[in-house]
Amino acid sequence: MKNLKFIQNLLLKTVGTGIVLYAIIALCLGNKTHFYSALLGGTFSFLSFRHLAYSQSKIIKTGETKYVFIMMLLRLFIYGVPISLGLFFSSYLKLWVILIFLLSFQVSYVAWELGANIKRNKKRQR
Repeated sequence: MKNLKFIQNLLLKTVGTGIVLYAIIALCLGNKTHFYSALLGGTFSFLSFRHLAYSQSKIIKTGETKYVFIMMLLRLFIYGVPISLGLFFSSYLKLWVILIFLLSFQVSYVAWELGANIKRNKKRQR
C-alpha cells in the first residue's frame, strides 16, 4: 500500500503539472475548449487510474477474483463519461484533447514502470 501511494503521488505531481500547464497555456491563448477538455480528460484519467490501482490491490490482498468483471465495467463507465460528454458538447469540448489527457496517467505509469524495470535489470547484470 505504501508503494501504491508513492506511485500515485509521483504520477499526480508529474502528470498533474503537465495538465495544469497545458490548461493554463490554453486559457492564456483564449482557447476555453482546450482548457475544459484538458481538465475533464485529466480528472477522469486520475479517477480511472486510482480505481485501477485500488481494484488491483484489493484483488491481490483478498484473493477474490469475483469482482474483476464489475471493476472492469466500472472503469469502462469512468472512461465513457468524458467521451460521451465530449461527443454531446462538441462545441464546448474537443474530443481529441479529452482522449489524449484521458490516457495520460496510464501511459505515464507504463513509462515509469518500464524505466524502473530497466534500472533493475541493469543492476542485476552487474
